[in-house]
This record gives sequence, structure tokens and C-alpha cells, in this order.
Amino acid sequence: MAERARKHTRRPSVQDAGIPSKGVAGSETDAPDVGTGLSAFLYDADGDDHEVPLDRALVDGLADSDLLWVDLDSSRKEAVAGVAELLPVDVESLSVAATSRPFIHDFGESFVLGVLPFPPSMAKPESEALICAVGHNWLVTVHDGEVGSLSEFADHLRGDSALGRLDAPSFLARLLEWMVNGYLDHLDDLHATIDDVEESILRDRADNEVVARLIELRHEIGRLRRRLAPHRQVFATLAHPSFDVISGSSSAREFGILADRLEMAVQAVDSTREMVVGAFDVFMTQTAQRTNNVMRVLTIVSLTLLPATLIATILGVTMLPEDLLHSWVLWAAIGLMVVIAAVVLVTMRLLRHWL
Repeated sequence: MAERARKHTRRPSVQDAGIPSKGVAGSETDAPDVGTGLSAFLYDADGDDHEVPLDRALVDGLADSDLLWVDLDSSRKEAVAGVAELLPVDVESLSVAATSRPFIHDFGESFVLGVLPFPPSMAKPESEALICAVGHNWLVTVHDGEVGSLSEFADHLRGDSALGRLDAPSFLARLLEWMVNGYLDHLDDLHATIDDVEESILRDRADNEVVARLIELRHEIGRLRRRLAPHRQVFATLAHPSFDVISGSSSAREFGILADRLEMAVQAVDSTREMVVGAFDVFMTQTAQRTNNVMRVLTIVSLTLLPATLIATILGVTMLPEDLLHSWVLWAAIGLMVVIAAVVLVTMRLLRHWL
């Protein structure tokens, strides 16, 4: 009890330590304020979760029943450097600008990994990366600007009083699972879009914009896969049983489930790409069907008018016998034309698929 009381007493302000923060001891918020530049949030196993000022006393006073989450904006250089001094992490490994692919590095007392969450805009998918530095009971997230999936994850944690019972690697597993779910949610939206495109094709309301839309979807799915698939190596490292020795945790099973979920997401991307190819095949089939319909109409018109054209041509020559230069011949020819046209149309009707 004495240690618990000491741990929640007022500590020197983070401004005194040279690291500006919005954290205030005893804050009533129940989730970290992600995206504000610097936020430190302490999860307690007893459910006493609150935002705290980040300083040496806080770090030294962390107990096994605590979990500290520090969120940083990479533009706050002095804050990043200050956190690197307080926690056993290499400041150079926290560089978001240098992160273009997922990675993981071990630093003994901690490990750092970089991941690529689902970007807010697929037009510039390389514009968002997330660095996670992880110790036994603390985790630091570093990003450039606001990360939509991270903010949503923080909101999702509101009221979850059991988080203090988790160690930092297990908490990281939850964060990474939320990141993978962001890709799966976007794939669900893409499935709905593809279904709408296919419906418009089947209802024969497709136009030239459909091809452009399918090409755009194909490129977007390709960018998703190139962004998601490289996480396989990082997640496989986290899921390896030997990683428990490195992390000082027993979270390999959780990371194994996470690796399986990542593989499911990659397969979902591949399935979505096949859906786009299938939609394009439907479009080409419909286009071929429309072409066949046009050719069928032209064939019927040709068969109907060709005999009449032949008869009119014969009667139009200037060297007809005198027996054919009578008015009844004209009417007989017209009647023959009508009969032939009727026979052609009735025949096509009996064939059903022609008319």
C-alpha cells in the first residue's frame, strides 16, 4: 500500500523535466489524447487509469501492475529526444521519416518495430508510418501527424479497466490487431463497391467509366498488398517462441494469433483482387452480349430486306420482257416481298433466341 500511495503522489511537472506535455496528474480522462504532440497515459491494474506527466519519477516508479502508454508526434523533436533519455530506447530508431517498410530491432531492455497502418488516403499510402518502442510495462508510439487508426484504437480503449493487467507486448498485440482490422474494414468497403459495380454491369447500366473505376480499384488493391504483405516477417519474429526471452513476456501465442490474422488479411486482399478481375470479366461478357444482340438485329434486318432488295433490283432493270411491264407485276412483287419478310420473321420467332 505504501508503494501504491507513493506511486500516485504528485510528481514534478514534465515541463520542469524539459518535455512539454498535455498530461496532468489526476486527470479525469479515461483514454490517451492521441495526436496532440505528447501524451502519457497510465493504465493501472486496479482500474485507476489517468493521464500523467512524463518524468523520471514516473518511469522509475512503474510497477508490474502498471502500463504506461506514451504517444509522440515526430515533429516534436525535443519531446522525442526527452523520451529517449527517460526510457531505454535508441532515439534514431524512432525516426518516422526513415521508415518506409516494416522492421523490428532488439535493444536488450526494449525492442522497436515500425509498421504501416492503413493510410487515411490511398492516393499517398507512403505518408503514414507508426513506430512502436516497447519495454516490459511501457510502450511509446511515434507518428507523423494524426494516425486515424491509432486515434480510433485509443477511443476503443475507453473504459477498459483491465488494461493495467497486460504487459506492454500484449498491449502491442492488441494495437497491431487493431491495425490489421483497419485493412480488413477497408476491404469490406471495397467489396461493397465491387458489388455495386457488378450490379450496374448486370443491369446494363455500365459505361466507359466502369473500366476506369475497375482499373482504379485494381491499383488500390495492389498498393494495399504492397503495404500489408511486408509485415509478415515482423509478425513472424514476434510470434516466434524465442521472442518471449527477448521481450521478457509470454505473448508469443498472442502474436501467433496476430500473424494468422495478418495472413488472413493478405489472403483477403488477394481475394478482393480476384473479385475485381471477376467484375471485369462480367463487364467484358456483358459487352460481348450487347455486341451479339446488335449483330442479331442486323442479321434479322438483312434477312428480311435482302430478298426484297433483290426483287426490286430485278424489276428495276431497263431490259425487262414486255410481259413484266404491267402494274400487276409490281403488286405481285410487293406481295412477294411481304410474304418473304413474314416467313423470315416467323422463322426467327420460332427459333426463339433470335427474336
